[in-house]
Amino acid sequence: MHSSKLDEIDRRILIHLQRDARATLVKLSKIAYLSSPQCYRRIKRLEQNGIIKRCVALLDREKMGFGVMASVGLTRDKEHSPATPSFDTLLNRLPEVLECYTVTGDFDYLLKVVAKDLKEFNVFLNERLLKIPGVVSIRSAICLEEIKYSTVLPIDLQTRRAQKGDGGK
Repeated sequence: MHSSKLDEIDRRILIHLQRDARATLVKLSKIAYLSSPQCYRRIKRLEQNGIIKRCVALLDREKMGFGVMASVGLTRDKEHSPATPSFDTLLNRLPEVLECYTVTGDFDYLLKVVAKDLKEFNVFLNERLLKIPGVVSIRSAICLEEIKYSTVLPIDLQTRRAQKGDGGK
């Protein structure tokens, strides 16, 4: 299911669930102007279609003891180490790596990494990340202050665009 096939009721449900995944079915039903069974069916359909991937608890990184967050640009030796699923699997197995993307530009991968402190971050870079076969170089940028952190997609903007008739483009 593509987001353009979502109706206003689906969007209302999704907007609220992004902000409060623990909302009761009664509350969601009121927001969506549906009965509880109808709302439940909508949510299940959104899950089955992969629009709702999963529900999680977002933890406070610093209160959990992870004082360092960094962006790490990673470059691979593409000539002697072709892209393989095993390389991606190795990156996925590193618990310090919260997010990993293949990117255009100066790097092949961009990672979001956390560590308890700078010493632990240094050990992660030198003893784990740089030891992965095929890694040529890394560049890191330590986060000094978190200005904005969000997991909420701007669905309400898509709704307004769709209402204007431009298909959300």
